[in-house]
Amino acid sequence: MSARLSETRLRENVSVWTLGGDRIESSYGANCTAVIGREAVLLVDPLIAPFSDARPCRPSLDFENDVLTLDLGDCEARVFHPGPGHTAGDAVVHLEEESVTVCGDLVSAGYHVNYEDAAVENLETGLERLRALGARSYVPGHGAAAGPELLDAQLRYHRASAEARRVSDRGQAHERLVSQFPGYLLEEVAGS
Repeated sequence: MSARLSETRLRENVSVWTLGGDRIESSYGANCTAVIGREAVLLVDPLIAPFSDARPCRPSLDFENDVLTLDLGDCEARVFHPGPGHTAGDAVVHLEEESVTVCGDLVSAGYHVNYEDAAVENLETGLERLRALGARSYVPGHGAAAGPELLDAQLRYHRASAEARRVSDRGQAHERLVSQFPGYLLEEVAGS
C-alpha cells in the first residue's frame, strides 16, 4: 500500500500511536492531521489518566495487512507492523534515506518496560527485525535516540526481566530489576 501525503505532511502534529498497553490510538492535540494505525487493535481505555483528554479516533491511514509507504517529499517513510511484541499493535517507522528507525515501545532507553500486554515470546524477534533494517539511529518509544547499541541494551533488559520473573515472585522480580538497572524510570512497572 502506498499513500502520497502532499497536503498532509508528517510533522510533530501527526501521531502514530500503537495500541495495546498504551490503549490509545488517538491524535493527541487539536492540530493532528492524520492518524496512522492498525484498525484491528483499536482500544481506548478512559482510565489511563495521562490520556484522559485525548480524543480517540479511527486511523485515517491503515496498514492492517501491509507496509504503508508515505512520500514525505524529500524522503519516504515505511510504516509496518513487526508482529506483536510490546503490544499487539506495535508500529515501526523506517526512514531508509535518513538511516533512522522509529521503534515505538519495542525499544526504550533508561525506562523499565511494562510487559502487561506484551507477547514476551516475540520481543527478541521484534528486535531482530529492527536490527535487520541496518539503521544508524534508533528512536525509542521512551528515552534518547542512539545507535544499534540501543537494541543490545534492550535485549539485555528483556533477558534480565525474564530471568527475574522466572526465579522470583513479582515483588522480588521488581526489586531485582530495579537493582540491576539503577536510574531507570517507571520503576512501578519493573517486573510486571
